[in-house]
Amino acid sequence: MSRPRYRWWGYIKNVARAYPGLKKVPLDALNRADRRERLAVEAALGAITSLPDGKERRGIVERVLFRRSHTLEGAALAEAVSYMTARRYQGDFIARVAEAMGLL
Repeated sequence: MSRPRYRWWGYIKNVARAYPGLKKVPLDALNRADRRERLAVEAALGAITSLPDGKERRGIVERVLFRRSHTLEGAALAEAVSYMTARRYQGDFIARVAEAMGLL
């Protein structure tokens, strides 16, 4: 049986990709939607950073979604984790952002 697909998954990935640009703008200068997205990503980053493997998780997210310098497989190699672990880390991060935005 396959995993269920969520319509918001691509949207949340785009939110995460836009975060580095939103981070450069002062919070009070952002419109309501951009502020909501930025705060959701920051909440998810705070949650994964506090985990025991938070450094690796954040490294995967930064390389794949923020900087877009690596594929998921390349980021897994750079962080010395398996591809499936990197995939799980990225999926967990996306789910945390969705939860912070009230989509999950």
